[in-house]
Amino acid sequence: KAVLTVTATNASRAYGAANPTFTDTITGFVNGDTVAKATTGAASLTTTATTTSAVGSYTITAVVGTLASTNYSFVYVNGTLTVSKAVLTVTATSLKRVYGAANPTLADTVTGFVNGDTLATATTGTVSLSTTATATSPIGSYPITVTGTLAASNYSITYVNGTLTVSKAVLTVTATNASRAYGAA
Repeated sequence: KAVLTVTATNASRAYGAANPTFTDTITGFVNGDTVAKATTGAASLTTTATTTSAVGSYTITAVVGTLASTNYSFVYVNGTLTVSKAVLTVTATSLKRVYGAANPTLADTVTGFVNGDTLATATTGTVSLSTTATATSPIGSYPITVTGTLAASNYSITYVNGTLTVSKAVLTVTATNASRAYGAA
């Protein structure tokens, strides 16, 4: 028998995502043979990686499965599944206040967690929020800047700034009560 090489195709996915469908390539055909003409069945392609597997590289193991051929034998070459970081997005909450009022408490939300992870269980570091607006800042829009030292082994961190909108304060004009005698100006 001639020898065919079955090579598992390298693949990638993000942390928390399902494994992709694994594929292979078969090389070494002679006499104009092709996969469709000279083989039946398919190789078995598996990995130990699951959706909860950490960022890293995992072997895609190629074995015979149901692959068969009358004129060829097979050798198998494993591939690699690369699990990359999922993305966490830290977004500053956009806020409003009136001119002359104190700035509201700045806040943020963190989205993108998978596998039941939380800020407390999957990250280290802190998030910092700031704005250039003060109580005396005129009406307009001011950036709420989000930065930090947030880090995670299975996530990359993206920061999205927000906006603090300062609107006009409301003045109440109240007529002063007055009195006069009948007939006087």
